[in-house]
Amino acid sequence: MEKRIFLIAHGGSHYEVSTAFRKRGRELLLLLHGLGCSKESFRDIWFRDELIDYSIMSLDFLGFGDSSKPDKFSYRMEDQASVCAEVMKEISSKKVHIVAHSMGGAIGLLLPSALLNSALTFANLEGNLISKDCGIVSRKTISVSFQKFENELLPDLRALSKSLGEGRFFLDSALPLGFYKSAESLVRWSDSGDLLSRFINLRCRKAYFYGERNSDLDVLHRLNTIEKVMIGKSGHFMMNDNPDEFYSRLIIFLSTT
Repeated sequence: MEKRIFLIAHGGSHYEVSTAFRKRGRELLLLLHGLGCSKESFRDIWFRDELIDYSIMSLDFLGFGDSSKPDKFSYRMEDQASVCAEVMKEISSKKVHIVAHSMGGAIGLLLPSALLNSALTFANLEGNLISKDCGIVSRKTISVSFQKFENELLPDLRALSKSLGEGRFFLDSALPLGFYKSAESLVRWSDSGDLLSRFINLRCRKAYFYGERNSDLDVLHRLNTIEKVMIGKSGHFMMNDNPDEFYSRLIIFLSTT
């Protein structure tokens, strides 16, 4: 695994997108992190022998992790998806599996149709699909002004993230304005109903992964016959709470395409 920086042009500006990248097999796992997280959310994947034959890329969205943190970027989900697509053009991978957690699920569904239509699989890890998926962090974030969020709510979120343990949130490396604007866009898209429709209508094989502690999620009743994969002894951060079971179940999903 190497840390690789991609210089990407978008909207007349240039940005650095930080990735963790391994070129190995013909099939690539594209890992998309959640709100307030980073590419390190998937750090256990590099030690999974069962995925040794796959190329892997985990990236930091703009405003998060080690990527550029511009004040003037929109931080809309669709613009993050466009930047992600530009990175994918740089590596020219033809066989892609999308593994998208939380906010990353929304961004993944907004990738250009050419990329989505050519994807082999889409593993949605409790990604935002409906309004109720915004109940804990994003909707609370935008319930106040940015100034109040930065001065009052953000310190509370940082304290919460530390109580959850390592590998969940990476708020110290997130741009506060980027977090706030991302939450605005995430709520808007989740409320639209369009994300659920996009997921249901994906042409590729798809599955919804969820933690055992979240078995009462409303969205589970909206997915009809879509494959659902429960990860035991875990919550929203299933890949960190129970990495052994999560990655074992993921490889089963990938290998039965």
